[in-house]
Amino acid sequence: MSDKGKMVRAGDIIIFVVLGASALFMIWAGAGTPKTISEVEISVSGHVVHRGSLGQDFTQRVHGPLGVTTVVCRDGYVWVSDSCCPNKLCVKTGKIHAQGQVIVCVPNRVVVRIVGADKVDAIAM
Repeated sequence: MSDKGKMVRAGDIIIFVVLGASALFMIWAGAGTPKTISEVEISVSGHVVHRGSLGQDFTQRVHGPLGVTTVVCRDGYVWVSDSCCPNKLCVKTGKIHAQGQVIVCVPNRVVVRIVGADKVDAIAM
């Protein structure tokens, strides 16, 4: 018989072993990497009034110049459930969950943002 009829060659086995070992090494190397949990930062007129973990449920009533704005954090999402502002755009924004997302109530000067650890994802040159 000729070698052309074989499905798997010795070189193929070596490639599979190297790829498998590389995958196992990447899993092992990433296992020790700490997971960063984002935080919710609530500020009124530029001053931080509350900072808490996005993974922890809470309801925070913050007092702005117009009155009270209620911020809810539950199941990894945060949103403004009620506000004294006239148009309620902050309430209509809905739920946010990703780092960098923001809810702003301009009339009541309330800002809700999701922040995380200062890590560099990429550097552009």
